[in-house]
Amino acid sequence: MAWVTLDAPLAEAGDMTDESKDERGGRIWRTALEPTQAVFSYAMNNYWHTNYKADQEGRIELRYIVEPHEGEGLEAVKRIGLDAEQPLLAAEGAAALESAGAPIPLTLPPGVVATSLRPGPGESAWLVRVYNASEETVEARLPLPAGARVFLSDPDGSRGKDLAGRLSLAPFETIRLRLEVGNPK
Repeated sequence: MAWVTLDAPLAEAGDMTDESKDERGGRIWRTALEPTQAVFSYAMNNYWHTNYKADQEGRIELRYIVEPHEGEGLEAVKRIGLDAEQPLLAAEGAAALESAGAPIPLTLPPGVVATSLRPGPGESAWLVRVYNASEETVEARLPLPAGARVFLSDPDGSRGKDLAGRLSLAPFETIRLRLEVGNPK
């Protein structure tokens, strides 16, 4: 099961940590987490000794998503989280996309997720951020159409190393790619 919390950023699995002290007067911290089905979500950060008052008035909305992903691995969990955090918004724009030049087809290897796609600087450049949601290093050849090139990129879309259609991602690594179609200058 994937568990996504959109509004309550603090959660704890197993048991709630309390203010128990050890024999020397210090707090008892967990050193291991056993498999569990219990998850506690802290709606507000007022459990620990903080500078917040113990109660807060008004209504709050707490949204959670629990979704099965039967054996699909970490890639499925990442997609569930992205779908919840960045839902697809439908908007009229086919003409604008067509005039901008549709992105080139990009087939990513298993375990790799595209987390964003946007036009890049230049007439035929597209920037895509990819994330390796697996625990393994991914080495793959990206099938590209004739005339297309792929480069490492920075957030601004500058050309980095020419990848020659090869992708290498360490476990849980995120990189940015610059895809070029045709003959951009």
